[in-house]
Amino acid sequence: MKAQAVAFDQPCHSAYEKFIEITNHLQGEVLSAGTHSDVEAYLEEDGRELLRLLLQEHLASRGSGRVGEAVCGVDGVVRSHKRDHLERSYQSVFGRVYVERTGYGQRGVASLFSAGCATEPARPGLLASVAAAGRPPSGQGVV
Repeated sequence: MKAQAVAFDQPCHSAYEKFIEITNHLQGEVLSAGTHSDVEAYLEEDGRELLRLLLQEHLASRGSGRVGEAVCGVDGVVRSHKRDHLERSYQSVFGRVYVERTGYGQRGVASLFSAGCATEPARPGLLASVAAAGRPPSGQGVV
């Protein structure tokens, strides 16, 4: 019988693969012979990447926020010009993540995006705790 490709219908598949990679690495010879500091350093970097992947896959599962053909803002202006597949990124405490959104616009007024697809930075409390600990996310500065 010929081998066939299997499609995984598993949520957070990339994060799951990263988790397996981490657990295999923890059981491997390199970290088994390393110091506790070596293990902590590995987990800080790769564990943070695992968390970033979980966040990224969660954001992707929320969709682009498309709500219809047009939206009406609180200003009473109907915005009927849709722009799908707009990508926005932000620096979370775990690293950079990307969100696909649908924007609704009209000439002369600000575009609107679905509230369910907000891409504001992570909560200030989380950023402050990371900054206080002196551990910027994924080797990058805290924004």
